Amino acid sequence: MLSTILASLLASAALPPGTCTLIADSTGKILLERGAACTPRTTPASSFKIPLALMGADAGWIEGAHAPLLAYRDSFPAAIPSHRQATDPTRWESESVVWFSQELTRTLGMDKFRTYVERFGYGNRDVSGNPGKADGLTRSWLSNSLAITPAEQIAFLAKVRQRKLGVSDRSYAILDSIVPRFAGPTGWMVAGKTGSGNVDFTSGAAPMGWFVGWLERDGKRPYLFARREIGQVPPGSFGGPAARKSLLDSLGIWLTALERPSP
Repeated sequence: MLSTILASLLASAALPPGTCTLIADSTGKILLERGAACTPRTTPASSFKIPLALMGADAGWIEGAHAPLLAYRDSFPAAIPSHRQATDPTRWESESVVWFSQELTRTLGMDKFRTYVERFGYGNRDVSGNPGKADGLTRSWLSNSLAITPAEQIAFLAKVRQRKLGVSDRSYAILDSIVPRFAGPTGWMVAGKTGSGNVDFTSGAAPMGWFVGWLERDGKRPYLFARREIGQVPPGSFGGPAARKSLLDSLGIWLTALERPSP
């Protein structure tokens, strides 16, 4: 009876074309896969702020949850009004401030930036940027050369949770202190980062969004997740927040399926 109910619930949570959801254990083993668009690599967009936080902390540029505090300058790209103010690492992650990321990578320099991406094994590892524009240091992750699949996001997150990326323990602690958190189903907290961008998918450019991270309950973090939506963004919205909402809306059903007792 329980299996029948769960099957019905999962069917009701069927995903539209262009959507992929993966949930894995802390080692990266995929436990649940939903959707028909899990294969293509796409821009990580601001979901790349998770690896960027580790880079900045390991290099000593990010000193803690609220340092450095950078003043906004008119020369910074900031189409969103809320980005036009002083920003620290916590606000950078929660508000997804692009110019803060770019100040971080400029401080690293291309050689160190590329070395981190290679060490992390992140996606296609291509930080070259637009051909002939030499913009990889500040734009490769923004609908540009760097690309990643949902499964590769999970593989990267598993290395984060198992501390296998070759960065300092302090770096993992700083990341944990600044990653945004959201209330999930009863007893669960969802820690993750959104990302919004565009991708050439099937035919023409399409809006897309990420929400990637891990789940917490009772001091434990048993699950990793990656949600990607392509072409499902409501008018006037950004892809990342849309992906986050849809993941949170369905998470209770999927966790029930994962945690039901074995027959």
